[in-house]
Amino acid sequence: MRYSTKSKAFRNLIAVSILALLTATTLRFMTGEIFDIQVLVVEGYHSMVDTVLSFFILVALFISRSEWSKRYPYGLYKLEDLAAFVLALIILLEFINQLHNLKGTFSTLPFIGIIVEGFSVLLLVVSAMTKLKAAKLINSPSLSADATHMWVDVTESSAVTVGLIFYRIFLSNIIYEVTMGIALLGLLLAAYEVAKDSVLDLLDLPRDPETLKRAWDITKTIASNRAEITNIKIRWAGPVTFIEVFMRIHPLITIDVASRMASRIERKLKEELAGVENVVVNIQPVKRSSLKVAVPALRPSLDSPIYRHFGKSELLLLIYIEHNEVKEFRVLKRSELLDKSLKRNEKDLLAGADLAESLYEQGVTDVIVDSIGEIAYALLLRHHILIWKAMKGSILDNINALLRGDLEPLEEPTREAPWREH
Repeated sequence: MRYSTKSKAFRNLIAVSILALLTATTLRFMTGEIFDIQVLVVEGYHSMVDTVLSFFILVALFISRSEWSKRYPYGLYKLEDLAAFVLALIILLEFINQLHNLKGTFSTLPFIGIIVEGFSVLLLVVSAMTKLKAAKLINSPSLSADATHMWVDVTESSAVTVGLIFYRIFLSNIIYEVTMGIALLGLLLAAYEVAKDSVLDLLDLPRDPETLKRAWDITKTIASNRAEITNIKIRWAGPVTFIEVFMRIHPLITIDVASRMASRIERKLKEELAGVENVVVNIQPVKRSSLKVAVPALRPSLDSPIYRHFGKSELLLLIYIEHNEVKEFRVLKRSELLDKSLKRNEKDLLAGADLAESLYEQGVTDVIVDSIGEIAYALLLRHHILIWKAMKGSILDNINALLRGDLEPLEEPTREAPWREH
């Protein structure tokens, strides 16, 4: 089992808890039957149910954390949630069963009945405390729920003890009925507390919105502008959580880089969030809803042919595309984009580079070119701007080809830098 290094302490705590419950059950039954104290017989049935339930929860706990459960993608941790939910139902049934005791009366009440009931309360305290320590030791929600139930039993049994004492002194049922009423309300509260998280887990509903928010913050920080986190799913199961992250990567991000990013996300989520059993990062192909495409043009029109040399083009069309439709375009003049402080020979040398930087500042996502130098090519890739090889036809023909997926990415620059030509 997962808690093998703590198994000895765990077994000792559970043994003490069960032994205390069995002792309380035996004392209540024997005293109730021998001295004809019906309330102790009812309390005996109550603690007997607690004992049987503890065994049931331990079985569910053992199965959910066994090596066998690891054969399944999410294990069998939800057995613990199921055990907690069943426990809540039994507490509710116990509440209904105890309602008739609100009007209970006793013709005789031996003092030993009060002593046994009071001693049983102490035994229940021991059982609850040891069970809670065991639950914290292995982080078990089902055991924690059972411990919560035990503390409600302590309250209910204390109320019964107080009721018996006051009944023996004053021979009045009023105080007993009031204390029993408070105990029954506590029983309802326990049923709610035990069932709340188990129902959410069984239905795969968010148990803790804050954990989901933190997961979003962590993944977005790591992804930065290189990837888009589209969705995060968290499945709570027993003491653990399973996280599934859906990430869309930029087309220029390699699988190797995306894999390292996914590993960082997995490691960070396990470090920052408690109880994370497994993280799966789904890397999805990019699906861009909007594009800003820059194309060198001969004329300020979509019907214009593409100008041959990217860095020497006097005009560029900046085309806005939303959901595979051209929404609008505007004309960019080369003279407005280039740095006027450069000398003439510097302008010739760095025209393509300066143009590439200017397009990045304009928010361009793609360019379609016929010919491009290596400096401009490298700078565009550095800014994660996709470069497509132009085909014959007008600018609009090339845009439509891009939207259909017919254009090919330009794998390398078509012209070397000027200094390589000498």
